[in-house]
Amino acid sequence: MKETIKLDGLMDEPIWSTVPEYTDFRVMPKNGGGLAECQTFFKILPLADRIIIGVKCLEPNMDYMLEHHARHGMYTSEHVEILISPAGSTTSFYQFFVRYGGEKICYFYEEGGNIKPDPYAPDWKTATYTGEDFWSAEVEIPLSSFYMTATNRWTDKWRFNMGRLRHKPNVGLTSGGEEISSWNGQGFFEPQHFWVIENMPIRPAEDDVYMVTAIADMTEQTADGYKGTLTVKTSCGTDGEYTFTSDYAESAKVSLKAGEDEFTVPCFYPNTTRYFTTLCLTRVSDGKEFKRQYPVLVAYEPIKIRFTLPEYKNNFYPGQDATKIVGTAKATKPVTLTLEGPGIPKQTLTPDAEGNFHFDTPDFAEGDAYLTATMEGYETKKKISRLAPTGRMMSWISGGNLIVDGKAEFRRNIYAYSWRGGEALLRKFHGEDQYLTEHILKNTGYIQPDVLIKGLNGPGGEGLRDEPISDALKAKVDEVMEAHKDKNFTYYYIYDEPECVNISPVFLKSLYEYISEKDPYHVCSIASRACETYVDCADWFETHAYLDINVVNGERIFARPINTVGRYVDDIAKLNRPDKCIGFMPTCFAYKYLSLLADFPTFDEMIAHCWAAMIRGAKSFWPFAFMDMNDRASVYEGNRYVYSTVEALQEFLLHGKRTTILNTSDVEAATFDLPDKKMFVLINKVPTPQTVTLPEISGTWCEFRHARDITTN
Repeated sequence: MKETIKLDGLMDEPIWSTVPEYTDFRVMPKNGGGLAECQTFFKILPLADRIIIGVKCLEPNMDYMLEHHARHGMYTSEHVEILISPAGSTTSFYQFFVRYGGEKICYFYEEGGNIKPDPYAPDWKTATYTGEDFWSAEVEIPLSSFYMTATNRWTDKWRFNMGRLRHKPNVGLTSGGEEISSWNGQGFFEPQHFWVIENMPIRPAEDDVYMVTAIADMTEQTADGYKGTLTVKTSCGTDGEYTFTSDYAESAKVSLKAGEDEFTVPCFYPNTTRYFTTLCLTRVSDGKEFKRQYPVLVAYEPIKIRFTLPEYKNNFYPGQDATKIVGTAKATKPVTLTLEGPGIPKQTLTPDAEGNFHFDTPDFAEGDAYLTATMEGYETKKKISRLAPTGRMMSWISGGNLIVDGKAEFRRNIYAYSWRGGEALLRKFHGEDQYLTEHILKNTGYIQPDVLIKGLNGPGGEGLRDEPISDALKAKVDEVMEAHKDKNFTYYYIYDEPECVNISPVFLKSLYEYISEKDPYHVCSIASRACETYVDCADWFETHAYLDINVVNGERIFARPINTVGRYVDDIAKLNRPDKCIGFMPTCFAYKYLSLLADFPTFDEMIAHCWAAMIRGAKSFWPFAFMDMNDRASVYEGNRYVYSTVEALQEFLLHGKRTTILNTSDVEAATFDLPDKKMFVLINKVPTPQTVTLPEISGTWCEFRHARDITTN
């Protein structure tokens, strides 16, 4: 069937006459409503592995449109916007934007259009045609391009809308007004008002192939550019054999397992910047392609210096042992290291073959020391500080834990504490033991750039550019830091979900480093589902992998199943970075404002998805949000249950050596070892009972809170 359609915008193939036509576009209510002056017609051709959409836009004054088109940009000239939810959802949808002339762009939205949680760039095609009194377009979208929608979310009843912007001439060719119309007569971004189109295709599970991220690690500079490796993280519906190809990486045969997986291939980039890199997986069994682009940040350090001691921000904090400076210095040529500072006589050494180095500093006094690394043609310098006490609350990271005034804390608090919950909930909340870490409940400095400077994350805003922060933003940050200089607080909250608005990691890293240099005594935190992308932009990460539960025909459907929660925690945990703390935002709300089908987690789901994070190394909890705590007893009591569990077991969770002994899509098991005791954790990530055999576990075990049958050797 694919070969019968020539993508040229004409829609002249016989098959187009066999599908329904939709029209009667209406002007937006805010512009007066009513049928549009110039109508738009479209058809949808559903095929087994793709859909093709044909659009015809009537325009009686093509001369004006062509002149106007030449003078205006992508979003302000003649175009149509196609909005699709193959899940039939009112919370998530895709936007395919087609401008007259064939320019195109697309986005994926969640939370009813509030956020864009992926730099969405699939493989899709379009072509336009110009007639005497109309223009038309054909748009081809493979079902595999809807990769943000997991298999269990698909339905044959898609939600759909189409919008159009045209400029109608009033006086001559330079004056006119916009006519903004849509098929449903409502706003483009109102998925609750999308129409439903039935008998649409459902993507098979084997075609659920999603390349989640691509992270470059550049290790060598050549005359032509930079060599390194590209790690691609995947999520697949089934096991499969693939050939990977890319415009900046070597081809490779890869075996991918169902669920989360990843592979690494050699790569080469000409410069250090962000490259929109094409990633393609071709299935060996049938030659089917799964393709997307991903913005890969390319950075290079000729000498990579990483400290083991000090372990956080190159600082020794009050009470820490500063008698040794230990780390690695890796480069492609021999490196010489020189250290000097207060109480440290000048020392010079050469790292060993693996790049390891060790300086003894028994008399390191408070102040700043400097490590200078040199190799042929290059030199870099690192500051190492021994910090004096401030007399106020201090925080840092050690061993992957949040340290507050020298003590490790498994932070347990509520997001948006006291906001819109009502007096009754506040009294109940304070009347019962919530097992919170209350000393950091509200002790926060908010330095969110998009709040300090409006428009920063909008089109053309500095937050989207791969550039350091501006002097104007530095001045705003200085004001916030000055206001907090004499206060007891724990951390700076510097961005909320940066990946959802495509904030540049270059920009955010610059902000983080500016704050950290001015105030090394307080950690910086962000909430993110793309922690690996922003790993060098903060210290403490709260992953917001919300379950987004809908009840459909009595079945509980998760946008992010419990067995995917650990993926977000892994972004940091797998890096073995003791200077980073990874946390979790448990779901304690429902998207009721977006869908009547949305539901809150049950008591068991609360426990299971929190443990799905803890078993991967999560070391803080920050449920979203306070005002939802009283909507279901399962949420309120589930949250207290988890918090009290953490209080009882936090020695294991903070300091235990964690070893995974089983991990499938249904169950996961791990041990947490302390010098004198061991904890064994087994979680069920699906609603049905499971029987598990674990040869690694033997001996006598004490049950914690559950009645389960455990047979041990």
